Amino acid sequence: MLVRERGGQGEALTVWAVWLVTLVEVLVTCSRIPAAQLYNVTGHGISLGLSRAAVHTNWPLALVALLLVLVTMRSLPLRAW
Repeated sequence: MLVRERGGQGEALTVWAVWLVTLVEVLVTCSRIPAAQLYNVTGHGISLGLSRAAVHTNWPLALVALLLVLVTMRSLPLRAW
């Protein structure tokens, strides 16, 4: 008898971790570089880094992804987390 195992959250967590690393890289890089050296941006310091990180996430898609995670959390068994 062939038994299929359900996939875990390992792959999804790895993708989210890589995405988080790229966001931190954008935040740190844009926070340190003066806005005059960047193309068509305003601001300075951490506010510039946060705005560039928000743009990097493709803001509307990121909001939908977060909402989908919240919706699916209830349907997953506790051991999946």
